[in-house]
Amino acid sequence: MIKMNFPTDIIARKALEQHFYNSLRGAFEETAINNLLIGAIYNGIQLDLKSILTASFDELFNISETIKTFFIGNIARYQDFCNHFNYDDFRHLLYNFFIEEDIKNNIDLCTCYYCNIDFINTYDNRATYINKVDFLNRASQDELNQIPGISNKTSVLIINQRVISPIKDLSLSFMTEGKSKKILNFKLQHPKGIFTLDHFFPQHSFKTISISLYNLIPSCGPCNSRFKHAANFQIGKNTTYMSPSSNNYVLGEFQVFGLLLRPGKNISNVKNVNDIYLTYEDYLFGQEEFLEIFNIPARYSFHKKEAVKLILKFQRYPQSNIDEIERSLKKSVDRKTIMKDLFGSDLFDEISSNQPLAKLRRDIANQIGLTEQLNS
Repeated sequence: MIKMNFPTDIIARKALEQHFYNSLRGAFEETAINNLLIGAIYNGIQLDLKSILTASFDELFNISETIKTFFIGNIARYQDFCNHFNYDDFRHLLYNFFIEEDIKNNIDLCTCYYCNIDFINTYDNRATYINKVDFLNRASQDELNQIPGISNKTSVLIINQRVISPIKDLSLSFMTEGKSKKILNFKLQHPKGIFTLDHFFPQHSFKTISISLYNLIPSCGPCNSRFKHAANFQIGKNTTYMSPSSNNYVLGEFQVFGLLLRPGKNISNVKNVNDIYLTYEDYLFGQEEFLEIFNIPARYSFHKKEAVKLILKFQRYPQSNIDEIERSLKKSVDRKTIMKDLFGSDLFDEISSNQPLAKLRRDIANQIGLTEQLNS
């Protein structure tokens, strides 16, 4: 329910797309693909591998249909073309691309773009080591064995050496110059990812765009495997509003969650989760289908307590209290900072809007009037 935060700067976006193409092209038979496409024209432009891989989300469906139409009457040739786009052959390269772009902060992986419940992120399992000398002194034998060319025997010698005295440099008497160079060239950074890549347009039905950048949605395991799996969104004019990778994605901007209070209750006397119900807004662009596919109402019923926490804080810190805090600090801290400290930065800062449950919290804050206090 949050939009993928690709670079908004045109040059930066083009650089990201070029990186995507460069990351994959070596694994394709590019010349063969481009030769098969000769004569396949989309919007007056000859299709080729790069145009398929980096096409915008809004172009993907039409490109897929253009290719199908181009091969009508020649099923064998179309199948030959589709065989070049076997997702499993590129899975490792695709994951590496998203990990690299996350490290560069071009794609800020934080929480599932579909549900905004579970974390998705990258991590470095060697990030606890200061440098390579520190690595030699503290790494386990299994980690030492990950250095190419370092045998089990050598890793034991390293461990025995550091028991006698701490290792001070990479020049160890029992190692050859070649092995010392292998340690010198060994990369401590070893990033990995905790996320899955979902195909918005299912890969079995849309094979030719199954590896296209904007058809790949970093998501949590439940959204990808349990809820969406091979479910198809209805393809039509509303499709552009439903994918987090689309420039026209709207669920992040429009109110999705609403609040209904139990009879006799108002915002000032809510006490617990039994006093509220979450409701879900519906618009003409297919939001109901999105909520149904990812089972959002049932999954969010557990998270009503987040709405209650926000309401209780709102009760404790009405506008008059915030005004008093601001006056007591003699404006050394501005109102926005005070409210971020009290209620959470995810409510007011775009940079934090991809935190888990931020969409729920923002919608509730907007409904109860908390957001209005910022400008009061």
